[in-house]
Amino acid sequence: MDILREASARRRGERETPALERIRHIQQRYLDDCVVDFGSEDQEACLDRAARRHRLALLLVLLEQPDGADRDLDVALDVVIGLKRPAAEGPAYTGSHDAARAFVAAALPGFWVSSGLCGLTGHAFLGPDYNGPSGERLRRDWTLDGEGTVETWDEDLAPGDGTHRECRAILACAVRALSYQHERQSRGNELTGLIKQVAAAAVSPPARAVDLPAVWLAHG
Repeated sequence: MDILREASARRRGERETPALERIRHIQQRYLDDCVVDFGSEDQEACLDRAARRHRLALLLVLLEQPDGADRDLDVALDVVIGLKRPAAEGPAYTGSHDAARAFVAAALPGFWVSSGLCGLTGHAFLGPDYNGPSGERLRRDWTLDGEGTVETWDEDLAPGDGTHRECRAILACAVRALSYQHERQSRGNELTGLIKQVAAAAVSPPARAVDLPAVWLAHG
C-alpha cells in the first residue's frame, strides 16, 4: 500500500508539471539508476530494472498527452509485453478500444477492465479479478494488502480527439499497474541484496588496523 500511496501523491504533483520537465526528470532518474556497482553479480539485473522503470515512466507521460492514435506508441507498448514487429503489423492500441483491452489481457492476464468516454474525460479502471479463474495466481502475484484488497488503477484524461482518450486511459491504467508491480518487485530484490550483504558481513573476518587506509590511521 505504501507504493500505491506514494504513486498517488506523486501523480497529483506530476499533473501540474509540464511534460517536457517530467521527461527530463525521468531521464535523470534513469541515469541515477544506472550508477550501479559494476563489480557486483547483479549488474545486469540492475540495469534491466532501470531500463524497464524508465520505459514505463516515459510511456505514461506520453499516453497522458492530448493526442490521438500514435503508431510509435503502439510499437513501444508492444516492447513492454516482449513483442517486436513492424508498426504496420501491430495492433493500434492507441486507436482501438478492442486493441487497448487486448493489451491489458496480454500485459496483465486475469485483470478486469472498465472504461468510458464522456464530455469531460476518457476514463478507465482496472484491477486483478481475484474471483475469476485466475484468482489463485493473482492472489500470489498481486499480493493482497493488510486490509485484504488491492486498489484499482484508474485514469481520467482530459478531452482530446474523442474515442482515443478512452484508449489512452485504458493503456495508462495498465502502464501504471505494471509500474506498481515493477517497483514492488524491485524493492523485494533490493531487500534480498541487503540481506545477502548483511549475511556476508557476519561471516567476514573482523577488521584490523592494518587493513585501514593510511589516511584514516593518520587522523584516527
